[in-house]
Amino acid sequence: MSAYFTVTEGETNTRKYANKLTEKWAEMYPDMPFTGKHLIAQIRNIKNRKLLSPDEITSMKTEALLRSSSSRLRNIRRSILEMTSHPRCELNVDTERETPLELETVPNESIREIKAVYDEISMKWSGIPIENRPRISRIIVDAEAKNTMKAINLTLESEITESEEFNQVCHKLYCAAMTANMILLKKTKEKINIRRPQKPPWEERLEKKITALRQEIGIIQHTLNSQKISRKVQKKLRLYTRRIRLKETDSQYKMKLRIHSEELKQKIAAKGRSDINKITCL
Repeated sequence: MSAYFTVTEGETNTRKYANKLTEKWAEMYPDMPFTGKHLIAQIRNIKNRKLLSPDEITSMKTEALLRSSSSRLRNIRRSILEMTSHPRCELNVDTERETPLELETVPNESIREIKAVYDEISMKWSGIPIENRPRISRIIVDAEAKNTMKAINLTLESEITESEEFNQVCHKLYCAAMTANMILLKKTKEKINIRRPQKPPWEERLEKKITALRQEIGIIQHTLNSQKISRKVQKKLRLYTRRIRLKETDSQYKMKLRIHSEELKQKIAAKGRSDINKITCL
């Protein structure tokens, strides 16, 4: 139950927590491996049979909520806001905008919280290549963002300057940027950029031609098999019939459409064979 309340942040975030629960359990009890389904079944069993008293459940839930990352981030934002929400903002006469306050010192509690967030992120992405990590969203530069970055810089200055290798510097800067995003509640782009091998130009052109031929066949077959067709289909069909100089008034209109459809199918087969021949030559 302690692992359950920890990963769900005191049951405030119960969406897709099975994998997190499995990881947390493995971290707490590495000698007792269990699957997420088994752990969820045990949690349900504890709740239904009331194996723990309501006071114990409440105590565990409250403790997990206080330790949760969302609570930690709220505390950091509140601390930074308190340091910057004094009536000492200087008004710039030229721009008529408020100049954000400089953070001279950061409270020890905020330093610990920022460092804890950073350490969690660093542990999560350690050993994973930069190109396989989520992209970091851009931060709008305003007073809150500047003050947050100031607090993070003061907290992690020694951490980053002690790096000796370039890969370490990249990793730590990435984690620092992720920390800023989390504190400022900015979502990262979870899509992982994996470069796919590009097709040669001739293959792309061939695929486009085959797709166009299949579309034309589909329109013709729909026209031949349906008693009533939409205006959109009629418009496309006129483009195709105009190309082969076929008129609706022709007495053999439908027969010529069928013949044209078969010719298109033969073209697709021929293009497919030429595709194979090119690949064989390469």
